[in-house]
Amino acid sequence: MSKVIVEDKLSFCFPSDWHVIHYDKSEICKQFNSIGTLINSRLDENKDNSNNKKKNKNKNTKGVKAVDILAIDPEETLWLIEVKDYRPREITSKDNEKKEIIPEIESEEALINDITLKVICTLSALLPSKIHATNDNERAFIEKILSTVKKIRVVWHLEGSPRSTLHPNSAFNPVAVGQKLSQKLKTALKTDSLVMDMAFVAQQEKIEWTVIDIEAGA
Repeated sequence: MSKVIVEDKLSFCFPSDWHVIHYDKSEICKQFNSIGTLINSRLDENKDNSNNKKKNKNKNTKGVKAVDILAIDPEETLWLIEVKDYRPREITSKDNEKKEIIPEIESEEALINDITLKVICTLSALLPSKIHATNDNERAFIEKILSTVKKIRVVWHLEGSPRSTLHPNSAFNPVAVGQKLSQKLKTALKTDSLVMDMAFVAQQEKIEWTVIDIEAGA
């Protein structure tokens, strides 16, 4: 039986012989995230006390970051999959007026840094997660990563094209962003990355999972 992970409006279907977890929705991720929230809060307090300034309401006290999906294939490769859906969305206002919203990002550099941080935080959490996991299935998954994985690959699954809040007139180039991301990950982790969407997944025989839009059905 295939294994399905639903992230936002996208459904990822993996072969039955893969080991898969919706990592950023897992108990182990929540446990590690609570620790990160506490650490960030303490750091914020120390910074405020040392500088004798008012607290900034926009400070990042949301804990550590994490990729969306972790998957282990039969060749013992660990796939870290981060999903970003920037397709225009229709929302209904309080006045029942329908509006189209295009998701925004601060900049391409901020996006690359965000994904890189998610990858690093996820990998950093593996050993603590093995020790402190309370869910037996999740613990077994982490133990498999630590004991059998021989290679790491990072996937950025991108749908649509976001608008930059800093450079609204510049075109978003996912290929260029993917190349910069791959270069950064090779430098930091000695691993490469792939940028793909539903069309790419459908055309590539080497990609063993499938992705569908659960609203469109294809």
